[in-house]
Amino acid sequence: MIAAVLFLPLGAQPVPGRMSFGTRSIDLGTVSEDSAMVTASVEWKNTGDSPVAVLMAKTTCSCLAVEYDRTPVPPGGTGRMVLTYYPKGHPGKIGRKVFVYAGLEASGPDAVLYVTGEVEPSSMPVWQYPHRMGALLLKQTEVNIAGNAPQVERVACMNAGDSPLEITAMEGLLPEGLTFRCEPQVLQPWETGDLVIGFDPARLKTALPDTLPVILEGLALPPSRRTHGLDGNR
Repeated sequence: MIAAVLFLPLGAQPVPGRMSFGTRSIDLGTVSEDSAMVTASVEWKNTGDSPVAVLMAKTTCSCLAVEYDRTPVPPGGTGRMVLTYYPKGHPGKIGRKVFVYAGLEASGPDAVLYVTGEVEPSSMPVWQYPHRMGALLLKQTEVNIAGNAPQVERVACMNAGDSPLEITAMEGLLPEGLTFRCEPQVLQPWETGDLVIGFDPARLKTALPDTLPVILEGLALPPSRRTHGLDGNR
């Protein structure tokens, strides 16, 4: 058997694995809030003498995701990370970080990436209205009425259809003391507005029920799918 012996210059030691990034600053540029996502690829090189594997990567916001291969990168090899940014709900300047861990440092991350850019606000922020009744989008489907003092509640809404909407409440269901209107009275396509519920306890002839359904008119839906709820505290 022949034994192979590695001779090193006097005092020289093997260099452990290292992660070398061409840049640690990733500029996503200017993106629209209406965009589904924007991605960027980042490469790094192992400039040491032993394999390196990314063990974990953490971001400072759920709006930023990172994908990476856990396969060890040999000395001189390159690895790649893909960053995906979701701009919805995050208008304005982008300033996020990615902490990369490969077990090379005794404590803390082995690299920190800085993600920058800017998100232009959406002109039609439909994501802000999580509830849908046909073409009518709503921020909420329930309103709480205290029942002991005059009160006005507003529910933000948007017409996400191609035709104007004139939203009213089904007559006969609202007791005296409760009023309902839409501002503006007619919602044009992609226009935002408010459903306005007013309460005057002085006009109430009977006790306010614990719950009161408000069936909206002006939508081509069955009543069960166009019902807004009022909760009364007595």
